[in-house]
Formats: sequence, C-alpha cells, structure tokens
Amino acid sequence: MKNYHEFVINGIIPATQEAYKKSGVDIYVRKKESSSLKTFKKVVTAGLSENKPPSLFPTTKVVFVAIIQFFTSTKKDYKTRDVDNMAKTILDILQQNKFYENDSQVRTLLVTKMVNIDEVPQNLGFVYIKILEDGEDIPAIEGLKKGALKLYEDLKENLEPEAIN
Repeated sequence: MKNYHEFVINGIIPATQEAYKKSGVDIYVRKKESSSLKTFKKVVTAGLSENKPPSLFPTTKVVFVAIIQFFTSTKKDYKTRDVDNMAKTILDILQQNKFYENDSQVRTLLVTKMVNIDEVPQNLGFVYIKILEDGEDIPAIEGLKKGALKLYEDLKENLEPEAIN
C-alpha cells in the first residue's frame, strides 16, 4: 500500500500572505483572504474530496510535502511569486482537508518554481505528501544532514568550547 498522495492543480498557486496585520499599538488582527484565494481553496478542496485516500489520511505521523509550480514563462508571474507564500496556501489546504492535524507535523517541505514549457506547456502546480515512518527521512535531507554535521565538526575544531554551546 502506498503511503503518499499526489495531485495537480491547473494554473498558478496563489500566495497566502502573512495572516495578521498590525492594527494599532501591539494589536494584530487577522487579514481577510482575497476572494480569488477563497475560490482557489474551494476548487482544490472539491477535487481533493473526490480523490483523497481515506485509509491514509488524516495522519498523526510526520509528513514530507513537496510543491512544484510550473510556469509557462519567466515573465511577471514567475518573477513575482514567492515560494514561501505558495507553500502557505498549500499547507493551509492540506490541513483544512485533514491530511494531518497540524502544520507542525510537516517535517520536510520542498518548494520550487520552474519554467518547463517543453514538458509542461501550461501553468501547473504539483503537490506530493508522504507519510514518514519513525526515523524515515527523504534521501536528499540525509545528504544535507551529513554535510551539516561535517561542517559542524570542522567548525568545532576551530572554535573555543563555549562558542559552540
């Protein structure tokens, strides 16, 4: 049995901006979502309700989420879209659709944007969510972790002991 789910989104994933705005001295109020963002979430939710594997989700385990936004050109949309804000939109949708209980279950998040009109000749989003078993991680993360630990060991040799703690 597979332990992941993947789906595509026709078009461009809209950005979710910071959820709160300052309103006076030390007072923050929740920003309202734009109507286009609300519509996008409803459309994606409708598609997910038909295709989400009920035997897998919701999960209480940690998950890996990958998001790829394909663009048809490097013009305005590609240049102005922030991957972190696209990720917020997708993570909100995954949580609202009960793939997991809380965003804190996302152990690894990979988000990228690319222009690839030869293979994907339209704006298209791709989302992949995988349930990670205890101790499991994504191979790319294992490689990065090894690099980080090596760098730490190299740095540790050149630092005073109290500088490391």
